Amino acid sequence: GGAEGVEHLKSLHGDTPVDVAVSACGIFSGDVRLAESTPKTFGQFLDTVYPINQEEASEAGPDWYLAQVPLLTAAPGAKAVLPGLANDIRIPPYLSAATGEGGGAHEAKVCSANLWMCRGSPVRSTRHYDGHHNLLCCLSGVKRIALFPPDHAPSLRRLHPVFAPGCNHCSASVEDTPGPGGVMLGGDDGPGEEVEIRRGDILFIPEGWFHQVESAPHTIAVNLWFPGE
Repeated sequence: GGAEGVEHLKSLHGDTPVDVAVSACGIFSGDVRLAESTPKTFGQFLDTVYPINQEEASEAGPDWYLAQVPLLTAAPGAKAVLPGLANDIRIPPYLSAATGEGGGAHEAKVCSANLWMCRGSPVRSTRHYDGHHNLLCCLSGVKRIALFPPDHAPSLRRLHPVFAPGCNHCSASVEDTPGPGGVMLGGDDGPGEEVEIRRGDILFIPEGWFHQVESAPHTIAVNLWFPGE
């Protein structure tokens, strides 16, 4: 952790281009039509998150979020963006391949492993579901997650049409998305099941379960997506 951890990350991928999500309000939508991003190197992003001193901290501006950056992927034709970090992941034994020992990332039965990092402001996602089981692993900071079952009617009513980009995300305005600590996406939803995870905690989110995530400043997480049996 600390400066040594940042230097380790830079030594592996400091010059690697990454696509950094940008939001003026701290809410990040899965609808690609609303998504904005800025190209940076991984090292440049890290310098804004962990400046050497406060005088070098970047000026106030839009929130940046390094979201769903693949460390490894099994998708045909897809490439991991930060593959050097995959060696720092320890795959749980029940997700490791039957052949080979050690649980190396390249042997794992996971669809993908992804890095999530935010800067000095809290960030929130819109409510959505994933097409795979999800292990959300908090490496530092705090994540608060609101969970709703797949048959949750208010969430189903707000899904984008199946033919639209981001069809696994619910439509919501900024005003309708106060975060896991409050009523979600309108007054008829109820609070859902709320979970808070911190460094060292892992949350299992079943395939198809709606969830909305709020990350505290400087939170780092890795998630593993894997198919159900």
